[in-house]
Parts: sequence; structure tokens; C-alpha cells
Amino acid sequence: MKSKFTVLFLGLFAVTLITNSCDKADDNPFNCSQLAIEYASASTDYTLDPSSGNCIELKNAIEDYLDSDCPVLTDTYRAELQAELSGLDCN
Repeated sequence: MKSKFTVLFLGLFAVTLITNSCDKADDNPFNCSQLAIEYASASTDYTLDPSSGNCIELKNAIEDYLDSDCPVLTDTYRAELQAELSGLDCN
């Protein structure tokens, strides 16, 4: 039951990010949406199957997202993603 709520939460989170990631001033607004989708997908996969491979995929998705200049990445959200990244042990 907990994993269903987690997947639902991550899905809603992804939709929120996608709708808020597009800024008309961006050179490529779809890049932010794609990064948000990749992060949400990797997070869902890792939640459902915390394997080393899924951990590495999640780690890479977070790093790619943090390296972007997406306007949805506030300082608070960046700190949350950084904390999640720091907490991953993919061994």
C-alpha cells in the first residue's frame, strides 16, 4: 500500500514539475520537462526495485537535473535533491 502511494505521489510530482518547468524564455523548455520525467521515472523504478542498477539510474537522473538551469529548481528544491543524492548508496 505504501508503494502505491509513493508511486502516486511521484506521478503527481512529475506532472507538477512538467507543468512548471516550461518558461517561454528558455532556449529549450522541453529539456526541463524531459529531465523531470527522467527523474520521476528513475525515482519510481528505484522505489519499486531498490537494485544497484536502479540506484545508479536515479543518481544519474538527479545529477543531470541538478546540472540544468531549469527554473523550477529553487534553492530549497536543489537542497532536497542534493540530500536525496547524498543519501543514495548504490553499492
